[in-house]
Amino acid sequence: MLLVVGVSGMAASVAHASTASALFREGDTLPGDATQTITGIGSPDANAVGGYVFQAASEDAAGNVTQSHAIGEPVGLAAKTLRTEGMVAGFNQTAFEFRIGISDSGSLTYSATIDEGDSVFVDDNPILIDGQPFGNDPVNTLASFGSRPGMTANGQPWFIGGVTDSVGGSTQNRFLYIGNQIVLQGGDSVDAGLPNVLIGGSSISFDSRVSDTGQTYISEVNVDTGSSADDNVMVINGQAITLGGTFVQEGVAVPASVGGIGGEAWDNFDNVGINDAGDFLITGDTNGDTATDEFLLVNGQIILRQGDSFAGGTLDASIDAAQMNEAGDWAAIWGADFGSGSLEILMANGQLVVSEGDLVDWNGDGVIDANDQGAVLDDFTGIDELALGATDSAGRFDVFFTADVILDNGDELEGAFRITVPAPGTIAVVGALGFTAGRRRRA
Repeated sequence: MLLVVGVSGMAASVAHASTASALFREGDTLPGDATQTITGIGSPDANAVGGYVFQAASEDAAGNVTQSHAIGEPVGLAAKTLRTEGMVAGFNQTAFEFRIGISDSGSLTYSATIDEGDSVFVDDNPILIDGQPFGNDPVNTLASFGSRPGMTANGQPWFIGGVTDSVGGSTQNRFLYIGNQIVLQGGDSVDAGLPNVLIGGSSISFDSRVSDTGQTYISEVNVDTGSSADDNVMVINGQAITLGGTFVQEGVAVPASVGGIGGEAWDNFDNVGINDAGDFLITGDTNGDTATDEFLLVNGQIILRQGDSFAGGTLDASIDAAQMNEAGDWAAIWGADFGSGSLEILMANGQLVVSEGDLVDWNGDGVIDANDQGAVLDDFTGIDELALGATDSAGRFDVFFTADVILDNGDELEGAFRITVPAPGTIAVVGALGFTAGRRRRA
């Protein structure tokens, strides 16, 4: 029996992709330091040459959480400890934020907690320090935070930051920083038909992404409409996105040509992605029926939404994560009901890739066998928990994610995973409910 996915009315074969393999695991000895054991794993990032990085925490033999790390490898080989918190450029780093960015050359952008407060570094070089001068706001001249850092493939750091008018003061304005400049900040106009972006602490959302060369970005911004119910709008390169003749803005009707149903309006926005060519991805929900309001929009069309049939089940709940790479390929983590309750699944380009209940390659040797201790994927974890590598000449790309597994002995541990998504049409179609023969369902 062939299985199809309802994507904009088009049928597509669905099957699991290749094996999800752990790159490193909770409980592993920290690479390069036998005195430390990995205790937690944060969100991944990927570059365009196969490389990856995850944030991780470790503890010593006494059980003290003592260090934050960046663990990964610039060209996709075995995981190494790329960076550990410490005294850097005269600043005492005591923790790393969950998101860390990596360039093709292996350079890292990260946000570290320091004695002075918050910071953003590129390798050993501080580029934002809490309480020190930053930016071009004539009133609010001191940095108040730097967060959600990323790195373009060609080595440009980017992050969301804030400024204040006094040391230790609350954030008065936000900005998006790419390369060596602020490209968007509170007070900027995003369209002649909209009010200015609010000069305030929430003007630029953390829901922002930057393309591989840094020339294109997508962001959710807050505009002064006088109503908190319709004040967020999506922008690309500082200009409000228009679809079907109207803004992609809270409270504005979703055009039927885009996939709107029954006059529903955009309600909120969540995950975003973009590439240099301007292909873009947005997830969120509408104010329509709660059984169908969650949506995945790619290049101006809602291609999947809550309630759609997918791989023999039905998409439900919300999208936990979604991302797009430079080729315009995309992946998302979503819930789906297969008749016995909702399971979180990882999908990519309309294919079911891996889901809760699947066996995984826990020891990272590329195959699922007895050496993997019966490891079953139990839960996708983390914030911003997806990263996509570059698409190769055969149409394949890697997806990096974090997840908890349950072993045969009952232990539940977290792992950093990589799975390769094959090109569409190159994998065998599977049977009922889209399950592979090796898959196990939880009770």
